[in-house]
Amino acid sequence: MNLCEQCGYHLKMSSSDRIELSIDPGTWEPMDEDMVSLDPIEFHSEEEPYKNRIDSYQRKTGLTEAIQTGIGQLDVFALAMLGFGRDSCLYSLGLNNTHNWKHLRSCFVKAEVCNSLPKRYKTLRQYKLANLTPIEASCCRPPSQCGYPAVNASYYDLSFHPVSSNKDCKLYKNLKSIKCYSCDSCK
Repeated sequence: MNLCEQCGYHLKMSSSDRIELSIDPGTWEPMDEDMVSLDPIEFHSEEEPYKNRIDSYQRKTGLTEAIQTGIGQLDVFALAMLGFGRDSCLYSLGLNNTHNWKHLRSCFVKAEVCNSLPKRYKTLRQYKLANLTPIEASCCRPPSQCGYPAVNASYYDLSFHPVSSNKDCKLYKNLKSIKCYSCDSCK
């Protein structure tokens, strides 16, 4: 697996290969494939012109941009991933890393992680009996200690006053772009 058997050196691996090794087969859903590198500030270099370097990397990697973003699945966990194609690194954005959270949150919203629940669970009973993924359980609904009753798989009655002092109770909203994405329980 791209490891030198003699010295243990990690050999280079493309971001596409690393993504393929990191998630379950057939679960990669790329995002922003139409994004293309440009040179809006006309970056000058003593070496090869920047525009030529971009063109060269695009031909070499087959990618239009240095970064691959997307959603994949590993067992029961949904992952938002960011792969750097040019330097063959891949970073899985950490859920507890506040710096990366904004990017990861936008991946969840764009992938409609929470909005798919009503399609899968047509009745409240089905939803309550469902075996939700950790992300669905912590990001798509308020914490159970808040005491908000579920109306359906994507809507909670927030007219009830929270029975808990948990600050996540006040952060949860029924809006698809908000849900509990800002909650500590989600991060």
